[in-house]
Amino acid sequence: MRKKFILSGLIGLAILVMLLIRLLSNETSNPVNSEELRGVTGEPQDITIDFYDAWLDARKSTSSNPYTLGLVNTQALSAALVNKLNQTEKTFNENGFDPVLCQTEVPEAFRSKIIFENDQEVQIMILPKGKGVGVQSVVSLKSHNEFWEISDIACSSGEQAPDQGEFSFEREGFLLKQSIKPPLDNNYWHLIFEQDNVLGHTVPLFIDGGICQINGGLEENCSDKVLGETMKVIVKGDMTEAGVNVKKIELVK
Repeated sequence: MRKKFILSGLIGLAILVMLLIRLLSNETSNPVNSEELRGVTGEPQDITIDFYDAWLDARKSTSSNPYTLGLVNTQALSAALVNKLNQTEKTFNENGFDPVLCQTEVPEAFRSKIIFENDQEVQIMILPKGKGVGVQSVVSLKSHNEFWEISDIACSSGEQAPDQGEFSFEREGFLLKQSIKPPLDNNYWHLIFEQDNVLGHTVPLFIDGGICQINGGLEENCSDKVLGETMKVIVKGDMTEAGVNVKKIELVK
């Protein structure tokens, strides 16, 4: 009897320890481990649209919102983005600014367009339908194995004029035009730049009216006469759905 009592006590103690471990694990599950690999299978644009559809439906609801429905913690988002969005919940509740839609108003619908794509990374622009110039979302996705995860959501001021010398796009990279291959259009200069330690991001440049600071620091209107293939530059301008409206290009020596 004594042995059975001791054995029962040990089993009970083991169960208690397991419950405590599980409880502590649940309590420390938020925030998400920033090194955790997440993601879902499917096409990057479809994954993005599914997430935005669910988010927009939650915003239109009169009884809940994306945070209370747990959309922030969906497996489609990277651990870093989950933590980033969780930190914005207070601001969302206080002033209504939506870090996913990048505005306070709730649009009726949205449209999407791929602005960069390779085997490892995709960038998709999300714009509200029925609106003209305004803020838009730039969604970045990264792949690992057969999974894609939304790694970041950035807000861009689109075609709005720069405010007090600030630009919605300012990147250092290399210029290419004639060596650009389809489906890119070699009628336009493109900037090849690095983002998140990944070189190969490409964006078309619309240089009409832009100022180039190339030779000896002198400023002149941007044109093919002053721009050269593989030239290392800093491009400043406004990100739009189609590309960058260039305000200034500076030569990097």
